[in-house]
Amino acid sequence: NPNYFDAIYSVGALYFNRGAFYTVEENKILEDCTKPACMKEADALKEKANELFDKAFPFFQSAEKINPNDINTLIALKEILVRKNDFDASNEMKSRLENVQGGGTNETSYYKD
Repeated sequence: NPNYFDAIYSVGALYFNRGAFYTVEENKILEDCTKPACMKEADALKEKANELFDKAFPFFQSAEKINPNDINTLIALKEILVRKNDFDASNEMKSRLENVQGGGTNETSYYKD
């Protein structure tokens, strides 16, 4: 069902959480070592993380279309967009998130068709 929010969000979260794991591992390496071999390993982990965030992205876009007021979806989109260097869209997600957290609602989806 293309409108089943929980399923769509959950698939996005699965990819996102795996990407976050690789990001944590990358940061551990970068904290402990600055040798070229370590940097290569950290870069490989960053690449894996970015691939997983890229896989998560369309699921979170779809989830936001269904529910533009879901806090976790907005957080994930904001973080992914920063990683993609799309700062304008990330700032928009931040504004939308702050609106919801402040008790407001987003009347329409950012990713409306």
